[in-house]
Amino acid sequence: MRKPLTLIGLGVVTMLIAGSAGYASAQDGSHSPSSGSGPQTAVSHTVPDFDPGYWTPQRMQHAEPAPMPVDD
Repeated sequence: MRKPLTLIGLGVVTMLIAGSAGYASAQDGSHSPSSGSGPQTAVSHTVPDFDPGYWTPQRMQHAEPAPMPVDD
């Protein structure tokens, strides 16, 4: 009888700790932004039409990804 109650008690305590940690991280702003929120300025990137001669092996070797938006 005592072992199941102990396990239930430990489970409840674990859930309380996990819940309070999640709540605390949501309050300090370190959580992921919610749907619809994002950078205040739009970042755009255009890609030229496909040209099979454009992406040479040398060009591929020196290619860099497009810059990503950063929240301030």
